[in-house]
Amino acid sequence: MRASRFLPVHRHAIEINDDRTDLVLFTSGQAFIAFKEFYGQLVTELAGVPFFHWSDIDEGGLEITRTIMALNPAVRPHLMDLALVKAHGARATEPVGDDGRFAGTWMQEIAAYLAVPGNLSLEREMIDPAMPHGR
Repeated sequence: MRASRFLPVHRHAIEINDDRTDLVLFTSGQAFIAFKEFYGQLVTELAGVPFFHWSDIDEGGLEITRTIMALNPAVRPHLMDLALVKAHGARATEPVGDDGRFAGTWMQEIAAYLAVPGNLSLEREMIDPAMPHGR
C-alpha cells in the first residue's frame, strides 16, 4: 500500500513538533496564490525566524522549492540533499532538463544529478521526519 502524500507532514507535526513550538505548512504541490500571499506575509512578519523547506527531490519538488525561494530567498533546505537521494532514492525519474534554472542555488548539484537518465529521485515519504539543523 502506498503511503498517503500527506503522511510526511502529519508525521512531522506529530513526531517532531509534538510540543507545538513550530509552524508546519504544507502546500500539497505547487503553491497556490493564496498560499504565496500568506507565506510572503509570514516571511515579512517573522523576519529573523528561520524558514525551512522539505520537498520531494525530483523535478516537481525542485520547481516547488524554486517557487518558495522566490518568496523567501533565505529559506533553507530540510532533508533535501544529494546524499539522501543516493542513499534512499527509490525510483528512476525522467531526466530534469539541465537548462540552468537551478544554477546558483543549493539545488544546482541535485538538478545536475537528476539530469542524468536513470538516476534516482526521492519522495519525502522515504525519509523519517527530523528536526531541522540550525534551528
